[in-house]
This record gives sequence, structure tokens and C-alpha cells, in this order.
Amino acid sequence: MLDKNWKFQIGDNAGYASRDYDDSQWQLINPTLDIHEIPVLWKHSVVWFRLQFKVDSRLLGQLAMMIQQAGASEIYLNRKLIKRLGTISKNSKEIIAINPLGKPIALPVDEISGQVLAVCYALQPGIRYATHWDQSNKDLEILINTFEGANFFHFQNAVYFDKSEII
Repeated sequence: MLDKNWKFQIGDNAGYASRDYDDSQWQLINPTLDIHEIPVLWKHSVVWFRLQFKVDSRLLGQLAMMIQQAGASEIYLNRKLIKRLGTISKNSKEIIAINPLGKPIALPVDEISGQVLAVCYALQPGIRYATHWDQSNKDLEILINTFEGANFFHFQNAVYFDKSEII
């Protein structure tokens, strides 16, 4: 789980996705917290999260992300947009949240040098986020695994939720 060493900035600037952007003045944050534990998310329509990391050469081209989120996001790897989950907009009425519920998404790391995962993020106004069955409203949770491991994990979760459904 990627829950450490993330940095956070309010505002919308496409340059934040760049590998070379200086984020040294950004605030450290754990984006896996419940959205109610990060009040600044409710005050600003668009925010950014950034994480710098390295990948072992044996894993190049084999990685997948499993994402759960309460808002909408655009996910960038080294400035390249790799996935949109929902709709981000400067107009808060146009923001549409989506939670992919951990469905594997390719993380196309193809070089060993340092990587920057940048996420443009917004909560959809007007949603009544509630907690049920001890489930929180995680702001942004990203787990990294191989494609094989991610697919297996996703399948196991689907079986668990299918069998635990209340009739």
C-alpha cells in the first residue's frame, strides 16, 4: 500500500505532474485517511498528490495499481496521463466521483530511474459520504502489485463480497 511519503498541494497546475517539478515545499500527507480526516479537501475543488518512488528492474512492465477512492482523479506517471477515474473540473458542479473498487489498472513503469506518480483529485460536492459496516471513505488508496497478484487479489475480494451479500 502506498500510504507514506506522499506530498499534497492545493490548486490545479498541470506542471505538478512533471517529474522535475520541485515539490519540496509541499505538505506530507497520508492519502489513505478517511476524507473526513482531511478537512482541506472540502474547502478546495482541486488538489494534487505526488509520490516519488523507484522500481526494481525485475518488475518493469509488470505492475498494476489497485485503487479505491472517494472522489475523482486523473493519474499521471512522469507527466503522462495514465488513467482518469471520474471527471475533474474547475467547475465543482461538473466533478463526478468514481470508485474503481480495486480493479487492477496498469502502472506502465518502463525504466529504473526515479518515478513520479501524481494525482489530480477532487471530491464531488453534494455526495453524502457515510460509513457502513466499518468501511471508511478513503480519500485515495493505491496498492501496487504485479498484474497476476492484482488480478488474484481483486478476484478474492469479489468472491468475499459476493458471498457476504445480505439477502
